[in-house]
Amino acid sequence: MPVPNLSLVVLYSQDIDSLRSFYERLGLQFHEEQHTAGPKHYAAVLGHVVMELYRAAVPQRGPVMIGFTVSHLGDILKSIEACSIYQPVQISESGRIAIVRDPDRRLVYLQER
Repeated sequence: MPVPNLSLVVLYSQDIDSLRSFYERLGLQFHEEQHTAGPKHYAAVLGHVVMELYRAAVPQRGPVMIGFTVSHLGDILKSIEACSIYQPVQISESGRIAIVRDPDRRLVYLQER
């Protein structure tokens, strides 16, 4: 049986502008879109994966971690507030990694290319 590929990540936030800004500092480029009569939201295409950000009426915190491979991990960490760093940079067998929290407190795994 073939392994499925990740194709869509949807995040809900009460502060969608802060959330979008956080992910834009990682290098994602969002555009506004709307599907038929659905709500307006932001979408970014990452290879074969679409990441969408929707406004939430209530907090949507949960045990979710998203992972990104990035260039210039140090520069990204400098652009994110210190309180957002969950696990500082460590060296692993796969390279330099850090774990931060987005504005809704979700864990975000960052691995440097």
